[in-house]
Amino acid sequence: MRANSPDMCLQHEKSRGLLGTPSFAKQIAAFVIDEAPCISQWGEDFRPEYARLGTLRAFVPSHVPFLFASATLPPLVRAEVRKYLHVSTDHSYHVNIGTDRPNISWFVQHTKGAKSDLDSLNFLGDDSEDGPIEHVRDILPPRLRGAVVLYHSRRSKRSKRIIMENFRSGEIKILLICYSGDGSIQR
Repeated sequence: MRANSPDMCLQHEKSRGLLGTPSFAKQIAAFVIDEAPCISQWGEDFRPEYARLGTLRAFVPSHVPFLFASATLPPLVRAEVRKYLHVSTDHSYHVNIGTDRPNISWFVQHTKGAKSDLDSLNFLGDDSEDGPIEHVRDILPPRLRGAVVLYHSRRSKRSKRIIMENFRSGEIKILLICYSGDGSIQR
């Protein structure tokens, strides 16, 4: 598992060199792009690398999927992202699980700005490792619930290798990961 920013993939000489190595490129199982609206919103002027993410297709075999995700992806933005990533509507599909879910709610927490106020927000984060994966399993059809794995930095190298082998073979259908700004995989 390797996570990079668009800047690293497209501007950093060593990353481009690695992508250009056939033995490395053939090991790429998928390109996964989170927060896809950034491609459309930032791609022209602010962060042009986002608009050029589709050029990564030149480095990998044609069967390597490009997956893009967002909690909010209106149809016009989705069309722009498809254009930038060279994703044909004939060879792709859109999954929308909606945002009207029991784990999402609106409320107001009044604070005064003190550190103790920040501590009162601890309920927002669930430190249990099983939280995210259990939620995903709960919303999936029963036949897919066993095909979800949480990939995180605390897994052993052997465990990470087995997970990627199973992902490539299709035994694992969904990998849950979180990418941090410093380029590492978290949880």
